[in-house]
Amino acid sequence: MKTHGFSDAQINKIVSGYPKCLAINLDKTLAPKFRALNEIGFSGSDLTDLISSNCRVLCLDFNRKILPKIQFWQSLLGSREQLIKNLKRSNSFIADSVEKAVKPNVAFLRSCGVSDERIRMVARRSPRFVTRRPQALAEAASPASRVENEMGIARGSGMFVWALLTLSSVSKIKLNGSLEIMKKFGWSEADFISASSKAPSILDISHRTLSKKMEFLLKEAECEPVYVAQRPLLLMYSLEKRLIPRYEVVKILRSRGLLDREPMLASIMSYSEKGFMDKFIIPHKHKVPQLQEIYVDGCGK
Repeated sequence: MKTHGFSDAQINKIVSGYPKCLAINLDKTLAPKFRALNEIGFSGSDLTDLISSNCRVLCLDFNRKILPKIQFWQSLLGSREQLIKNLKRSNSFIADSVEKAVKPNVAFLRSCGVSDERIRMVARRSPRFVTRRPQALAEAASPASRVENEMGIARGSGMFVWALLTLSSVSKIKLNGSLEIMKKFGWSEADFISASSKAPSILDISHRTLSKKMEFLLKEAECEPVYVAQRPLLLMYSLEKRLIPRYEVVKILRSRGLLDREPMLASIMSYSEKGFMDKFIIPHKHKVPQLQEIYVDGCGK
């Protein structure tokens, strides 16, 4: 294994996770398997990452178990680079059943009108989503599903698969709890459904964080509840690293009379880091020399 570039730490990890690997026949099993992996493009760090993250590769039959899965996942994810990235994230990646879980789930998502491009995107972001039990996925997207009935997102819409991804990890109790919190901040149930359909990931935000963000947006930034409901992406930004420090910068500029016009809060937060610096920091560095330092310190950078 050392001749193939495995570090001591990787070898320790493999042996700890799969001690029987020490009994594998070197000439008949291990060396041929490494050569076969080399032939399909896995060498150097790609090879060591694959095996150290998925030590079961060492005990599985290459032609029947490993090769078909690698070929399938590489096709689904779009590249070997993305496959390696996902392999590092999930140490049960190779163990998941392609025939019993992944292929039926992919077929089901296609039947719901989800494009191959979106399936690829969600598989890259959360491979565990497409390896779950097909029955559980079908139940979540059934005609009486939370996605369609509770969120008003129809099959075939661009947000359907993202809503399904979010709700697959959000319990009914948490969903109802989020609704009650937002009602306290002035949202109607229709506002909640509308916002969730635009940005399903807000449902995965903890109740404590959701409350803190709404308190800031309504009390400090003086937004109307409906403004946030129509722009739910505001709730996806980090409170400490984006919402507060950017608002503080704009507040300073406003107090100095340096704003040509009052910018919309959603626009302020949507700028990239470079875009925000170019728009609100650099043009005022002579009149407010401490502005960049205030912003950087506020972001904790």
